[in-house]
Amino acid sequence: MNEKQKKVSTLVIMQLAGRENVESAEIMKFINLFASLNPMTDIEKKAVLKDVESKIQINVEKGIIITEHSHLPWYNSAKSNIDPKFWNRYKLYLRSQGWNNAVLNEMDDATDAVMDLLGNPCQKEGFNRRGLCIGEVQSGKTSNYIALINKAADAGYKVIILLTGVMEKLRAQTQERVDLGFTGTDSDAFLKHRKGFEGKVGVGKYDNKAIAWSVTSKSSDFKQKTASSLIPHLDKISVPIIFVMKKNRSVLQNLSQWLELADAGVIDVPMLLIDDEADNASINTHNADTDPTAINKAIRELLNKFLKSDYLGFTATPYANIFIDPETEDDMFNEDLFPRDFIYCLPSPSNYIGPDAVFTSDGKYRTMLHNNDDCEDYVPMKHKKEFFPSPQIPKSLETAICSFMLINVIRDLRGNQKAHRTMMINLSRFIAVQNRVRGQVSSLVKDYQNAIQNYYMCGSRALRYPEFQKLKWVFDQFFSHCLHADGSTLITWDEVQKNLKNAVMPINVDSVNGGNAVRILNYENYADTGLRLIAVGGLSLSRGLTLEGLCVSYFHRNSKMYDTLMQMGRWFGYRSGYDDLCQIWMPDTAIDWYRQITEATDELKEKIQMMRDQNKTPQEFGLCVRQDKGALLVTARNKMKSARTYVQAINLSGSVIETAYLPSRKGENQANLKATDKFLKNLKSNYDQADNNDLFLKENIQFLNVDWQFIQQYLREYHCHNANRIFKNEDIEKALFSEQKKYTNWDVAVASGRGDLGIMAGLRIKPVIRTFRYNRAIRALQISGSNVRLGTQNMSAAGLTKKQVEEVKEKFSKEKSLSGTSYFRAGIDRNPLLIIYPVILKAGKEKMDKETQEILDYYKDSNALLIGLAIGIPLMKNVESIVRTYKMNAVMQKEIFGMDENDNDFDEDEYESEN
Repeated sequence: MNEKQKKVSTLVIMQLAGRENVESAEIMKFINLFASLNPMTDIEKKAVLKDVESKIQINVEKGIIITEHSHLPWYNSAKSNIDPKFWNRYKLYLRSQGWNNAVLNEMDDATDAVMDLLGNPCQKEGFNRRGLCIGEVQSGKTSNYIALINKAADAGYKVIILLTGVMEKLRAQTQERVDLGFTGTDSDAFLKHRKGFEGKVGVGKYDNKAIAWSVTSKSSDFKQKTASSLIPHLDKISVPIIFVMKKNRSVLQNLSQWLELADAGVIDVPMLLIDDEADNASINTHNADTDPTAINKAIRELLNKFLKSDYLGFTATPYANIFIDPETEDDMFNEDLFPRDFIYCLPSPSNYIGPDAVFTSDGKYRTMLHNNDDCEDYVPMKHKKEFFPSPQIPKSLETAICSFMLINVIRDLRGNQKAHRTMMINLSRFIAVQNRVRGQVSSLVKDYQNAIQNYYMCGSRALRYPEFQKLKWVFDQFFSHCLHADGSTLITWDEVQKNLKNAVMPINVDSVNGGNAVRILNYENYADTGLRLIAVGGLSLSRGLTLEGLCVSYFHRNSKMYDTLMQMGRWFGYRSGYDDLCQIWMPDTAIDWYRQITEATDELKEKIQMMRDQNKTPQEFGLCVRQDKGALLVTARNKMKSARTYVQAINLSGSVIETAYLPSRKGENQANLKATDKFLKNLKSNYDQADNNDLFLKENIQFLNVDWQFIQQYLREYHCHNANRIFKNEDIEKALFSEQKKYTNWDVAVASGRGDLGIMAGLRIKPVIRTFRYNRAIRALQISGSNVRLGTQNMSAAGLTKKQVEEVKEKFSKEKSLSGTSYFRAGIDRNPLLIIYPVILKAGKEKMDKETQEILDYYKDSNALLIGLAIGIPLMKNVESIVRTYKMNAVMQKEIFGMDENDNDFDEDEYESEN
């Protein structure tokens, strides 16, 4: 959109603040009202309508909090005595940036919750709190902790130390965000003119009464001289002060020395230390019996200088943080930075594009992934700094570059001429190699720019030239579906070709490395035109930096650590208005790596959810991260000093597994219903329904001796929620199908309950009725609430005769009651069993929140069924367990193995079995 459209869109969103379910016609009334002052065409108005609707329809789920039990909540009761001047003006500023009310309200709630977990700055007693906030890569953690900084300042915190990453560009980028969102002054100009400076930016334009000073600036990290001239004594400060600093040993030591000069002894001023990218450079990578590493030591020294201090880490990749030993304590440096007091999983808005959306099999943006295995011949995964790339750029890289050129054209056609656009090329960690790649890419881009300048107005004759042939092919492959901003007309190749020159000629190619990021990624200098950049780099592109308008990523790296790979994923984030254009190229092995990491990270969050449900603290409940037995590492080995390997053996022999977690997405449940209908129709066409009077469950629908290929196809079409960790197709196939096809025949049964009689696939069914709970953290319908149970034990007798059931009862006669697994552990000759549960949801005893009630109402009003599955597997002899490997922190080691502080031996060959 152009500036006029953006202005009208912002005005309409601010006008609708606090409103929900606003009709398009009402939105258009406001658009027409404001457009009377900013004349627009009907097409421009439609684009504004689409933009407003996309922003006001964003939803945010609740976060998850794990906390220790002795802390007394204080913030909510204190709010009546707090003047929220900092927070109020930050809200106004965010609204002016187009934030919708639902997102702001959730941020308000989330930061209230975190404030309650910090120490009360007004209490007389000292405190030393440790916490961790976990967000998603590129999900808006900075906005969250700036909101927290504003509320902390309102509550009475006087010193705020914000540690960014290890690069100056990232620090400067964060300082600018702090200027706009907290102090309201340009930090460079403020430190130059000092206290009399009146120039305001960002929040400063909304309220002059809220005053805060920054001791650092966009151009300068902490300096003792600057601090001393601004603040002679900390105990005399009347306004909140903030330090935005790199994680650099000398800089942190300088601050520590200045604090000693400014105030001898322990400082009785409340201090909040926020550690952004807390898994990077802050972790003690030395062994426990040696000195902590320099930055870790410096952070702990800073905390110990204050009587009242909070340490709050923010990270999207918490793998290293959970491996900090919570019982590590040094007399000099107090405790390590383990989040002993609380862990908070930040929620992500519905418009966030994260790993699940890109790398899962049903991810909404799965189609943006493309293979670039041909890059191995250009820059191999393993190479040295002396390496020279092959003279010929791989076809996949040329395709990616052409995609970037075309995206620039399409965004221009959509009215976003001033929007920044970036392409990322990440092939090597060596600056010399990056610069060589940059040279070749720049040469190719110039060839295309020359051809475009010469022939873009030649109509169809331009297609005689190879550059135009390639561009046309890429357009047809990836962008022929793209619409204009009004969302009603397709963008054509003819339009693209005519606009190539204006869109592509400003594209520049540069290396982002060795500290030059400040100069290269200076988006401020291109505010009026928009920066169009192909950025070639490595480390500088791998953590923390925001690449504005990133739309094409070309990735070919050999990092094998979860946290490094996830941080390299600069393509995650928000892509409003151009999410249909974004493209990613990476090797198939890397795609599989990211799939594994996504699954492991989801498991970690499920673990935190479980901690919350069990009312456990981080120290009481061990955290583990799944690590496949392939090439991937959870995090750097020197960050896992207290971690041990935990091998989980899953033996499905003689067990019943079920899908007690059903998808919350309506589309997935509809797909499951359709797949089940198709499956039952196939069975009816190929098998007779069992009507043997000798069957124990003769009233149920049953098909006996079904070929496993029917089962296999159905399971592959069925959408199984990831929370059903043991119900995995590959595990079932490995246990049953690959063993010389031992179990070629299965039995199938449809469970029957007390629901109203209905028809499915021409069969008369009575659904089972189950209570449920909506689990927001994992977006799942948790059947039977906290019991997490789908089936009943008697359905395991399906496929068995009355005589076989009597044999089972005889075998387990000494047991008080039979379980579902009893029918499979008895050793009788039987087939594996697939049980289909048609489910009707009903309200449980727990009070329902709004979202849970809406889910119940939807399925009640639509009479839609959900489909759950259970599989029973007969007892097998000499079957190998399916092995999964985890990294386990010190708490889980103690929980599983009962280790105490005197136990030093650990046998990594030991494992816990599911059975």
